[in-house]
Amino acid sequence: MITANVISIVSVKYRVISATSSGVGHLSIGLIHVYRLWRPFHFEVFGYEWSLAASRREVLVVIPFGLVCLAVALLNQYALISKP
Repeated sequence: MITANVISIVSVKYRVISATSSGVGHLSIGLIHVYRLWRPFHFEVFGYEWSLAASRREVLVVIPFGLVCLAVALLNQYALISKP
């Protein structure tokens, strides 16, 4: 995903795909954390326990970022379609 984002800087044809995949990926991660806040479960990352406060921060940062990525994808798609 990171490579696609870097390529999309110089290649317009990859921007919509890259922004869409980033948006869906971030929303998926955010929804996992929403579910964890709703029904807490044990969660470890690299052997360290992930706190509920960290999940709350993830929800506040990752979901809006995912929505912005999807908005950018839609705007780019619209710009590509409306080009003469």
